[in-house]
Amino acid sequence: MKLNVLHVLVTVVATSPAVFGMHYSVSTNISPVVTPLPPNVFIPPVNNVSLCTSASNTVAVGYEIYSGGFRMLCADAGRIGFWTAPLAAAAVGVEPQSFERFLCPSGTALAGVQYIDGLIFPFPLCGELIPDFKTGFVHRTVLFTVDKTVVEYESKTAPVTPGVISCGPEGWVQSLAALRNSAGIVSGFSTVCNTIVTAPANLEDVNVDLAVRTVNQRAVLDHNSNEQFRVDIFNLGIAGVLTTNVTLELRFDGLAWQLRENLAQSICTNIMAHKGPVDMVVVGKRCRLSPQVLDGRGGVVSATFLLEPAGSTAPVNTTPQAIVTAKVALIDESLEGADPNATNDLAAFPVSLK
Repeated sequence: MKLNVLHVLVTVVATSPAVFGMHYSVSTNISPVVTPLPPNVFIPPVNNVSLCTSASNTVAVGYEIYSGGFRMLCADAGRIGFWTAPLAAAAVGVEPQSFERFLCPSGTALAGVQYIDGLIFPFPLCGELIPDFKTGFVHRTVLFTVDKTVVEYESKTAPVTPGVISCGPEGWVQSLAALRNSAGIVSGFSTVCNTIVTAPANLEDVNVDLAVRTVNQRAVLDHNSNEQFRVDIFNLGIAGVLTTNVTLELRFDGLAWQLRENLAQSICTNIMAHKGPVDMVVVGKRCRLSPQVLDGRGGVVSATFLLEPAGSTAPVNTTPQAIVTAKVALIDESLEGADPNATNDLAAFPVSLK
């Protein structure tokens, strides 16, 4: 299938901020805006749309494609763009026994697609969810594959990489639509885009509200491969917090993995514990961030880590589960105020090991 028979549907959206968390902005115009097509190109009717709802906290994080159909994978991204459990949307076509699943890494969502000449289905492109808690807008800067290979840097102009369809720096894929030929067979896919908004910070009007997420943990990882990821710590309260009063605790299986920090960003010490017949093994790291101020109303500080295989091989696991968890807390709550919201203090992204 040639690239020029594929097109993008862009939904016109409102820009009013969300109340509870990240979600697609509600459309102000039901009729989509269709990009111009080359003359004399026959486009089959667009039908059988599988989409992620615009309900609170819902974003598209990938999709599954199979012979004759597809379905979107949606997730609750909360307020800071951290999702844990993808939920399949309605299927287009008959659900098969086998399919190919594409899931974006942690802290990212579906932001575009790339068409390859000769293939009917597109490959997903992901973008980091970068929230601005003063305005409620969510944007990104780069498009990359589910394996974190950078494909396109966002700019004010159209993508330059062949076959890349982008929803724009502030747009995200909400759904795919099947294109069918006269016989009703799927001949390609188009994308439907929308903006994502999030709740501005300080809805609770508290001094400190810490939140944590990991960014760029892959959903599928080889059990013997390395994984570099970033931990973001947000302050959604109104008062600035000294990072010397913040502790970041990372938990993992020290028999299967070891974790290396960037010493310019954090200093970590091992957490040791008894574990079964093995005496005093590493079960995690407790980290102190480089001294700085974590601003209120959506301020963020980050630290990068490298997860590497240790002496014992991590077991293959087809059921996704967290291989690293990140927890943030205040050391002394009397200094800047107590953190009353513990629901976003822990991040645990599910990973399948193959």
